[in-house]
Amino acid sequence: MPTPIILGSDHAGFALKEELKQRLQQKGLQVEDIGAPSGQPVDYPVVAHVLALGGRSLDHGVAGRILDIWLETPFDAGRHARRVTLIEPATAEAEVK
Repeated sequence: MPTPIILGSDHAGFALKEELKQRLQQKGLQVEDIGAPSGQPVDYPVVAHVLALGGRSLDHGVAGRILDIWLETPFDAGRHARRVTLIEPATAEAEVK
């Protein structure tokens, strides 16, 4: 079973998250939505790790294109591996190997 793509947002990004979730599901990808469940206030650092998009500052069509490119571009570990490890050590090390 493929690893789900985990989506999360704060209240400002709720509408964008919902739109991107539909886009991913239409591609046949499994999505795990970790919130926010609505437009009620929530702190984004609780849910953001790697790809973060501005729900109020980014056109949703542009965000969709960014998502497509992110999905299609393989991780080029190289010099970036150490930096990714700083974000989330256990996950990054597994992905690099």
